[in-house]
Amino acid sequence: WGAIIVVLAFFAPRVEFSDRIQDLRSSQNRGVQVQDRLAREVGQAFDFMMFTVEDPTLDGVLDRTAAATKKLDRLVSRGELASYQAITTILPPASQQRATIARLDKARQNAFDTARIERTFRAALVENGFRTDSYDSYLPLFEESLTPRTTIALDSIENRDVRKLIGRYVKKTDEGYMSVIYLYAPGGYWGRSIPPALDEMGEAGDGAILTGVNVMSGALRTITRNDALRATLLSFAIVLLLMLISFKGSARLTLLAF
Repeated sequence: WGAIIVVLAFFAPRVEFSDRIQDLRSSQNRGVQVQDRLAREVGQAFDFMMFTVEDPTLDGVLDRTAAATKKLDRLVSRGELASYQAITTILPPASQQRATIARLDKARQNAFDTARIERTFRAALVENGFRTDSYDSYLPLFEESLTPRTTIALDSIENRDVRKLIGRYVKKTDEGYMSVIYLYAPGGYWGRSIPPALDEMGEAGDGAILTGVNVMSGALRTITRNDALRATLLSFAIVLLLMLISFKGSARLTLLAF
């Protein structure tokens, strides 16, 4: 029995469990099969991690989000990250918006000449047999999008649906603003290990936090392992002490019985 206990104790730390909630359901479940197929087709699933940054001002949190997404772009290019979703995809920081406006203004008479673009577009419609009046309501909006006069701020967005969408990425806090970036893993599932570069971003501090089910489960595993080790050693010590007392201090009898 002693040998069996030693062998089991050696292999016990190597026992692993799945962190996926989906694994609690049968692999023959239709919903699970659809999710797995969707993950294979689009290259990402519904599992995600979250990277958050904070700043006292909205412009500041957008700038910090943009800086973080530049690092994430490198992870995507290396295949360590499938994709991400951030507020900067919808609402770029003011500095980037100003740079875009400057570029549009510079090429107003050539590449971004709206009158020339409309003439070319309408000619192509006629050439390919489309009705030109079908786009009469769209082209003024297109021209407006190419001729912005000022940057767009979060407070200037009045559309309720857009504000709800933005609310998924930016939250007002007591200290300022928090931006959430959703991170999707290659293959659709975050394993137990986190890409080192992503882990470094989370450990950088300065209000940046990396979180997710795998991060939490990793912390819980560490706590559980440490607590189990302490409880085991303490239990052995208490039993050994009680047996030593029962045998009236005879170490030889205690060890034999133990």
